Formats: sequence, C-alpha cells, structure tokens
Amino acid sequence: MSEFSDLLTQFIHDKDIKVYAMVRYCNIDRSTMYKIINGKRNPPTPVIVDKMAEFMHLTPLEYEQFQTAYQITVTGRTTYFNRKSVEHFLMTFPRYSSQGNLQSHLRISCSNQNTNRIISGCTALSTNLEVNDYLHRMLIAESNKEKGHIALFLQPDYDFLFSLLASLKSMSTDLYIEHILCLSKSEQMTENHEAYNLMYIRKIISIYIHALNYHPFYFYDDIHSHYNSFNGFPCLILTQDSALACTSDYKAGIFYTEPHTVRMIWDLYHYYLNKCFPLFHTVNSVLEECLVLGNMAWADSSSYGIQPEPCIIPFITHELLENAIPECLPGREAMIPRLQEFISLARTKLTTCNKHMYHTKHGIDVFAKTGRVTEIPSEIYRPFTIKERIFLLEELKKQCVSGVYRLLKKPLDQISDNLHLSVSTSSGYLLFTNIKEENIYLIIKEPGILSAFLDYAESLDDSVLSTTDEMCLYLQDVIQKLKEDLLSP
Repeated sequence: MSEFSDLLTQFIHDKDIKVYAMVRYCNIDRSTMYKIINGKRNPPTPVIVDKMAEFMHLTPLEYEQFQTAYQITVTGRTTYFNRKSVEHFLMTFPRYSSQGNLQSHLRISCSNQNTNRIISGCTALSTNLEVNDYLHRMLIAESNKEKGHIALFLQPDYDFLFSLLASLKSMSTDLYIEHILCLSKSEQMTENHEAYNLMYIRKIISIYIHALNYHPFYFYDDIHSHYNSFNGFPCLILTQDSALACTSDYKAGIFYTEPHTVRMIWDLYHYYLNKCFPLFHTVNSVLEECLVLGNMAWADSSSYGIQPEPCIIPFITHELLENAIPECLPGREAMIPRLQEFISLARTKLTTCNKHMYHTKHGIDVFAKTGRVTEIPSEIYRPFTIKERIFLLEELKKQCVSGVYRLLKKPLDQISDNLHLSVSTSSGYLLFTNIKEENIYLIIKEPGILSAFLDYAESLDDSVLSTTDEMCLYLQDVIQKLKEDLLSP
C-alpha cells in the first residue's frame, strides 16, 4: 500500500464510491484501477487523479490531501517534504526589515539596568525567565563595548536570543558574532515536516538582514541525540566577561563570570570551532562579486536562477555601462573593465549553457518602474532611463523564445522581492539586501543545502512556470506602457 492508495481506499469507503462507475468515468481499465487502489501501481497521469477527485466530489481540503498523497507517492516522502521545505524557505524569505519595538525596549532596558544584579562567580538559573534575563544583560553589556565579541554554540531555535541579536546593531559599532550549529546529514524533519537544516538557514538570514558582523560555522551530527538526549547543558553563549551554559529548551542554565572559568570555556569553544566548517562565504565588494559570481551564476553546467526581477546583466552594452556609472565614483576606472568582463561572460554563457531564469510579473514591473536591478549595487550606478529600460526589456524579449526566461506562477509568483537564488550542480548563492540597503551575497558552502535548492529548481515544471509565449506577451505589455510613458509630456 502507498499513502495515495490508503487515502483513495478511505474515500471510496467513506463516500460509498462504486469502483466500476469510477473506472468508466476515468476511462481506464478495471484491473489498472484495482492495482491503484491496492497500491501496486500509481495513477498513470495527474489527469487521472483529477478525474478521480471529480468523480468522488472531494471538498477543497480533501482535494488538497488527495494531491499531496499523490505527490508523496510519486516522488517519495523524503523528497516531497524536502521540496516543500525549500518552497517554504522561498515563500517566507524575509523582506526588507526594521528593528521594531524590541530595539527601543532594549535601549530602555540597557539604560535602566541594575548591573549589580549580576552575581560574580557561578549562578544557577532554574527557569526560562531567569535564563532570558541573564542572557539579556550579558549581551547588552557586550554590545556596549568598543569591540564586542559574542560566541554561540546552539541551534538557531532560540527565538528570544535571535530577536535580541537582531536589535543589537544600533547599540554596537563593532560587534563580532561567531556561531557554531549542528546540521544533519540524514535529512531530519521537524514535527511539521520542515527540513531542520533549511529551517535553521531561514532563521539565520534575519541576522544578516540586520547587518550584524555574523559568522556561522557547522558540524554534522544527529540533531535530536546531540541536543535532546541526556547531555546536561549542551548550549553555550559566551561574551568576553561571562558564559551562559543552558539546556536545549533554554529553561535552565549556569551563569559564569569568574575570569579563569570564562577563559577555560573560551578555550573549549575555540577547540570546537577549529573542527567546524564555515556555512557561507560572504562577498564584500563589487570587484569580488565580478570575480567570484561570474564563474558561479554563469557556470558551464545546468544552473537556475529564482528571483523577482529579470536578470538583464547579459543585455547591458558598453555604452549603457559607461553612461550609468557616475564619473565621480571612486575606483571607477578599475571597476568598469571588471564589470564589462562579467557582462561579456554572462552574454556568452546565456546562449551556450543550460541556463534557466525564473522571475515574477511583479519583479518585471518594479524594474520597469525604477530602472534598478538588485544584482548591481545601487550605490555604483544611476537608475536606467526609460529609454534604456525599453532597450533592455526588448533584448530580454528576444531571448524568451529560447525558454531560458520564464515567469513564475502561483504560489512562487509571491516570493519576496528581497530573494535572489542562484544554484548549479557545483555552487550556489543567496543575494538579498540588508537594512542598510547593502547587497549581501552568501555563497553556500554546505553540500546538502546546495543539493536541496538544486533538486527543487530542477523539479519545477509547467504547473508553476509560464509558457514562453506568456512571458513574451507580458514583456510586450510592459514595454508598450514604457513607450507610452516616454512619449507622454
């Protein structure tokens, strides 16, 4: 039996379905239908599944359950939920953020805090409220230092801690954060069937968006056994003057301030850190972007891009580049040749490599309205003029017939404007903008996460992608509106 056949059998029983009548309605032979019911074969096409659903008069909720069971049976349970985890990651990717009310609360707490309450030596903490209280005060104190340093050895599931970290940027000009976390090699899932590794990455992104100097590292282990077995106090938060060891549910801990003890714990932390791997490599300049990403985004192997606005990099001419970059920009002379080389590579690879670029209608509209693309940092060029936007979109339209560029349909047409994913068989990166409006490129270093993104991109089909004709027609409408704007007084 399979998940699909089990559910089908349940519906047939509950709704008193006559199998022979359903056989005739679905236009398949009787033996095939009974093999499907008994889990000995899958429905030959999704159309047959829809016909079964129609015949049984399934409610919208029942239909969704039926489709889910079919997809799980066809793709396999692990693959199905891994792909759903990637989709959830894309759909919930943080948009442009603000530091909100918690930031003000922390400033008030810092100014009114009674620092004498921190008892020197060793203090036992027996409730989550106490753990949060001591954590709050130790991180506030560290963030007020000229060169603060925080080290974490825990999973990104401590919501209070991560909300606190996201609010520290306004209080510290030079706060350095290291983080060791455990990743799974066995595709472990949460109770809600979300892949742990992707859930952790989603939570980590918020720290980058809040523009902190954050450096995550990882090691492999069974997440449940490492953090939820009889491991005492497996989680650790360190500052230069204090250490907090706590349970994995953050409901109990021990707070240390004795200097010799704190130094010993730091030594232990560094010992573990040396055995870990960096989770991301961060690209920090336009020149590095051209050097590193040119070989990644336009790789020779099959590669995929998922982002709101269309990738117009291959269509930027030398004249457009010269006109768009201000003469007074520092480093302009060194930057332009690198950018030209990057654009030339993209133009060549577009026609010679197996490239797939997926975008949203909203992203195209935003480019048409603003003349901006996220891939080029806004501080190095002026927005493209309406005339230039028309030229670039017309060049893009010429490429539509090749099928390289496609529009995303529901639900992916609602992805965040701040999400840009590029992935191939050997490399990948995430691009987004932080609260300081800086471009952040995270080169993905962990193979499992890279494979999950690639598998998802490869699995996208016509159910969530437009046809090339639909893409061309939409671009033509956008171009026509721009031409009308150009002619209007």
